[in-house]
Amino acid sequence: MRSYLNHMIFTLPIFHDGALVAFSSSMAHWPDVGGVLGGVTRDIYAEDLQLPFVKICQAGRQAPERTAIICANCRLPDRAMGDFRAEMAVIRTGERRVSRLLECDGGPTFTESAWLIFDQSERLARAAVRTIPDGVYEAESFMDDDGVALGRYIPIRVRVEVCGDAIPFDLSGVGAQVAGYFNAVQFTVLCLMF
Repeated sequence: MRSYLNHMIFTLPIFHDGALVAFSSSMAHWPDVGGVLGGVTRDIYAEDLQLPFVKICQAGRQAPERTAIICANCRLPDRAMGDFRAEMAVIRTGERRVSRLLECDGGPTFTESAWLIFDQSERLARAAVRTIPDGVYEAESFMDDDGVALGRYIPIRVRVEVCGDAIPFDLSGVGAQVAGYFNAVQFTVLCLMF
């Protein structure tokens, strides 16, 4: 998933004893991945290269025809490939380090440790929420415009209802889709409820 088009995410599965146990991932901002330079964009196709999830490596080797697509859409392909190599080094380093942990401590210990981290994170998050008095909290702000309809405010509203250790966020009051490049995936309520 790309949070926005210049964020390139590389992910490498990590296996132990034939089982998938983890992923090594890197997200980095690439300055140039195509698209309009210094102009107003009205659709996602003008913003930059559209890349679905693809294998950039096949059998552990870089797939040159896939990276050629990236290079063909960049103004400075050498810099883009520098970013590419940096992210590949990051995920390979992650893979090596997790593999070392698995070799030293074994798969079950690694998995148990991961669940302990998840459980501790949940406990700490819930404890922090419990320090907030129960009730409804609302805030409102705005963006000046979307870069296309200049001067037309875009409302940003959030409603939070704290109840014990749960804290749902209601973002349904955020402005509707705009012509500019500030849209996000559709959602109504985001909850911190485990």
